[in-house]
Amino acid sequence: MNLNLKKPILTFINSLLTLKGWQDISQPIIFQGEFSGKSKNLIDYFDDTSLLQKNMQNKNYTLLLETLLSYDSAIEDDWLPDSIEGLPIPKAYLFLNEIKNILEKNILDKKIETELIKKYHLINDSNDLE
Repeated sequence: MNLNLKKPILTFINSLLTLKGWQDISQPIIFQGEFSGKSKNLIDYFDDTSLLQKNMQNKNYTLLLETLLSYDSAIEDDWLPDSIEGLPIPKAYLFLNEIKNILEKNILDKKIETELIKKYHLINDSNDLE
């Protein structure tokens, strides 16, 4: 994955993972630490917003970017919803962390979608966080 695409995506994911509210959805969303005051919108993490828009059309990144935009939409309000991408919040947090791990592994672009689907099903099918 091109670093100009990967870096803002990972920064966005890292900022979401620091949100106060994942452990207790009755609490408002608050960015913490170095991400305090950061934007909640994925597009704001890109210096060149056309890069995000262009890659939405790339079949290797479509699922990844659509998934991240679901998280983006889910945090528009000051409160987390009951679920994101059909996952209850604790599992949605784990899935977001798995997305980060996938991107940090430097796997081939064409394998990103397969890895996302595999991790989603592993988390969704687990009963540990129900």
